[in-house]
Amino acid sequence: MERTFSAAVKRNPGRPKRSSAATQVTATTLAPAAKRGRKPNTGVVAKKPVGRPRKVTSLAAKPTTGRHGAANARALKRKTALLQKKVKEAIDKLNAALKQMEEVQGSFADILV
Repeated sequence: MERTFSAAVKRNPGRPKRSSAATQVTATTLAPAAKRGRKPNTGVVAKKPVGRPRKVTSLAAKPTTGRHGAANARALKRKTALLQKKVKEAIDKLNAALKQMEEVQGSFADILV
């Protein structure tokens, strides 16, 4: 059992290259050339969700009824009150800084005159 290989034919490993002979055969039969790769899914009507569902964080999605809904409303009121308090403090600090800047500008105007 001897194997004989011809020296003229050298084969590369891996997937064979697209041959020009195959495209010539399809051209003579007037058929469209075969495309390589995965075919597109054009017949799919609806996609199924993939992966973990997203967490719903909006308040409109959860009804506030019963004992727990009232607790959520109270917590929300506390948070808004705290936020309003912090905003008022920030406005007061900005107003104080603005007054100081006006005083400094006024003193420079007095010096220049």
